[in-house]
Amino acid sequence: MPLTVSVVGVGKIGWKHAAILSSMPGVELGPLVDVDEERAAEASARFGTAATGLDTAIDRADCLFVCTPDPEHTDATLRAIGAGVHAFVEKPLATTSEETERLRAAAAASDAVHMVGHVLRFDPRYRAVRSAVRDGDIGDLVTVTMERLVQRARLRRTGGVSPPWMRLGVHDFDLLEWACATSVTSLSAVESVGKLGGNGSAVDEAVSVLASLDGGGSATLTMGFCLPDGHPGSIVRTVATGSEGTVAVDASGDETQQWGERGGSAVDTQLWPDVAGTPDGALARQDRAFVRAVRKGGSSPVPFSAGHRAVRIAEAVGTAVSDGERVTVPVP
Repeated sequence: MPLTVSVVGVGKIGWKHAAILSSMPGVELGPLVDVDEERAAEASARFGTAATGLDTAIDRADCLFVCTPDPEHTDATLRAIGAGVHAFVEKPLATTSEETERLRAAAAASDAVHMVGHVLRFDPRYRAVRSAVRDGDIGDLVTVTMERLVQRARLRRTGGVSPPWMRLGVHDFDLLEWACATSVTSLSAVESVGKLGGNGSAVDEAVSVLASLDGGGSATLTMGFCLPDGHPGSIVRTVATGSEGTVAVDASGDETQQWGERGGSAVDTQLWPDVAGTPDGALARQDRAFVRAVRKGGSSPVPFSAGHRAVRIAEAVGTAVSDGERVTVPVP
């Protein structure tokens, strides 16, 4: 019997999830939900399903993919879990650690399978980093350097509701601890704000973080909405250096780029490349992992506790920015 899976929030990422799920064997795409009725109608027509409200979608679905704007994750997820519906939630899991703790507690008290969408865990480039570090190929971890810079337009599209350490940083905070088998123990941070007046938002444009790691290593992370809109993609790099070697990923280079006189564009080849009209890559592997866990009644591929931890570190960065002091981050 097929699993019925609904999506709430069919913007850019929700649309991709709907496309993947609609083509997945043994899955029936259920009702789609969006506050923009025209967008919901367009998506439902494209994928051959209905556009409904959230309550109806939860009633009809076995699983719910929560792809709404960040501040709306908590309510939709709690309602799904409370109804016994399996829940996949895009990152960040929520916008405060208080809310992520509520979600973690609700998931622990439920039989529903839950998962947070830290998609980089399903990218073979980062799994190679994880293997190199955890297998001891580079020796003892000394330092990690991470960059995640995106176009200024990304800030405008999200309405400026999340600063870079939340909207962008949760990718790398999770990746740092998961891939490098370590934990952030304390951090300081410096922001850059007000330099790009054309952003149309008061949200900080960039932040640099210096973190101490459990075991004595260090990490530097820079993230920001600071690339010009004419830039064809993003600048995303990770370098882990150990006592006996280094492993690095330049994720900004794995794109097909096209340039014109007025700018450029990029076609992703790793996270969600289009294959015959359906996204593939790490996003599809992630969604399949969730569906398999639901079918088998297994443990979560990426539990809400991981989403809670990433948001907890992001909050610490915000505190370090506002207070101008180093912040301790308890090791989980």
